[in-house]
Amino acid sequence: MVIRELSHDDCDEVSKVCMSSFMNSVADTLSEQGIVTFKRIASGTALSERMAQDNLMLVAVINGRVAGYVELKQGQHIAMLFVAPEYQKQGVGRRLLSSLKRGASNTKLTVHASTTSVSAYERYGFISVGDIAVSEGLVYQPMEININNFSE
Repeated sequence: MVIRELSHDDCDEVSKVCMSSFMNSVADTLSEQGIVTFKRIASGTALSERMAQDNLMLVAVINGRVAGYVELKQGQHIAMLFVAPEYQKQGVGRRLLSSLKRGASNTKLTVHASTTSVSAYERYGFISVGDIAVSEGLVYQPMEININNFSE
């Protein structure tokens, strides 16, 4: 597995990985508005546009295929973490999160975890910090971790 920065050439493939994972595990828990919002955020065009911002965007590549993606905003907020369904539970998400350490601007990382991914984030060492909330149809649990406590 190779972890590297996202390139513009990756954006459409990363979008497909995010959409596949989302449709497989999150979409059934959301309203139509939440699905539309996610499709907009995860589009290849939106990913490409965010590359110009202050985001660390990494892909995990296995045998030449994108297996996972993580995006860190402003050095502290995990905006997206998705692993292709066929690569889940094989350490891809953990490796991507571990790779964020080099781009973190402080020791605390936050995430708005979909309710279906809370248990995965807890296994990484994240804790819930607040009540479940909704934004543009996306339902999430605020969570955080001290990156120095992240177990690889």
